[in-house]
Amino acid sequence: MTNQVLAKRNTVYSKIVTFFLLLTIAAIFIVLHFALAKVTIKINSNLETKQENILVEMQAENATNISAEAILGKIITTDFELSATTTSQMEQVESKRAGGYVMIYNTTDKNQTLVKTTRLLTPDQKLFRIVEDVLVPASGEIKVWADADQEGDTYVSDPTKLTIPGLPLTLQTKIYAESKDGLTLKSLPQYVVSQANIDDLKNQIKESAKNKALENINNLLTDDLKINDQKLFLDFKTLESSGVGDKSQEATIKQKITASGLVFSQADLIKLAEDKFTKGLESNQSLDKFLDDQISYKVLELNPEADHAVIEVHLAADLKSNSQPWQIDKEKLVGLDEAGIRSYLQELRVEEADIKFFPFWIKTAPRFKDHIIIE
Repeated sequence: MTNQVLAKRNTVYSKIVTFFLLLTIAAIFIVLHFALAKVTIKINSNLETKQENILVEMQAENATNISAEAILGKIITTDFELSATTTSQMEQVESKRAGGYVMIYNTTDKNQTLVKTTRLLTPDQKLFRIVEDVLVPASGEIKVWADADQEGDTYVSDPTKLTIPGLPLTLQTKIYAESKDGLTLKSLPQYVVSQANIDDLKNQIKESAKNKALENINNLLTDDLKINDQKLFLDFKTLESSGVGDKSQEATIKQKITASGLVFSQADLIKLAEDKFTKGLESNQSLDKFLDDQISYKVLELNPEADHAVIEVHLAADLKSNSQPWQIDKEKLVGLDEAGIRSYLQELRVEEADIKFFPFWIKTAPRFKDHIIIE
């Protein structure tokens, strides 16, 4: 009987001890949970895109003082001439004389020249004159404007056939004019050379000059050295040109082009430009990557005699900012899981961050703000 009582007591004591032991372990776990729980947020960078133009010098391979910040190359020069023509700008000039376009026909086998003011006569004896010199081709026709010989609406005429009284009678039936739309009191269309016409002609020649220059220069080079238009420098000298305000149906220009082609390693140019770009970064910036699709370059200056040039290289790159300009409110992070923390950081334009919870069972940011560590 005594042994049974003792056994029961031992069982009770064991349960009590086990209870308090579990309670102690739970208390320790809770203390450790709050004491050790932390989240570390390491902000790696804030990406930004930077664009810059870098100047790179090109020197001749036999130059006496070759700079470490220069590429080596040579210049090939070619000269040629190009011309371009465009239709002048048409303006309306008010006229008190009846007039209109007429078609002059030549049914003979010889060309016929008609000078400005050549007379045209309607069947009812109304006299008109052409306003410019024309050459009517054999078995052909040409369109020209004709004005009434005098002012007034009495010269207004319906569509009609007109003779040319200045020609011999034997030719007047073979060379004649016809007004298809009639001759009325309306504005005379007049062609005048504008600045836009001249600019258009220069652009035409510029595009043609690129192709011609590349053809001339690349014919002198082996396949591995052939150049593109970014390695060209073109100088234009106008030899002949229509003047702004000239009254002419066509505007023309003729220019002499001196084209210089630079032969160098494009890979060396870009590498040197990228090195200069990287060296120029601020202390709180680091390079993430160059944007290859935005790389371009052009020749700014050159001296063909010395095989010397200055090339402007346009670069764009994504940079990482190592500074911490963000105003992070830890109070707003309390209780957030990883997804919630990242969502909050994105609102602050933080693109990259490492988030680590400790101990391993922790899944949300602790309540104590000093346990939320921002790096």
